[in-house]
Amino acid sequence: TLIWKDNTIDLDNSRNWPFEYILTLEDNFVQNEEGIGDGYIYYTYNSSKRLTDILYVADYESELETFQWDGDKIMSISGEDYKISFAYKQTCKRGYFPLFNYFFGWNDHPLYDAHPELIGIRTKQLPESITYNYSENDNGTITCSYEFDTEGYITKIIMKDGNEIIISKKD
Repeated sequence: TLIWKDNTIDLDNSRNWPFEYILTLEDNFVQNEEGIGDGYIYYTYNSSKRLTDILYVADYESELETFQWDGDKIMSISGEDYKISFAYKQTCKRGYFPLFNYFFGWNDHPLYDAHPELIGIRTKQLPESITYNYSENDNGTITCSYEFDTEGYITKIIMKDGNEIIISKKD
């Protein structure tokens, strides 16, 4: 459940997870999230209003996640023990790539899938491949392909990771 207010968005995700969030906005960008019973998340942006850092703070621990950009392309997302890199070949004529949120260090709610502009990650750039490297020797490359409707919006994203195929499609 989302309750949009002037400078906050209240998000109740307690049906799926026992958490509720209050997102504080400034100039239409989320500045921080207070997770009721779950800690805080702080967002930092560059002069182009692109997300550069996410700081997760819970109890006595914190973790920083950093985003590297080249124009309107996210080139990499890195954290303490991982790095995810993106390579591009095409753009979508309309709409945007909705799945960057799945490559963050957390993914408790789908708000940023529908509204990536709230955290400065909305882009028409479509990853062709996504390379991930985790400290536990878990690494590989996901290849991506896309299907579009007649207007140029994405209708299906097909991601292949070795023998695993993940399909995300518009219903």
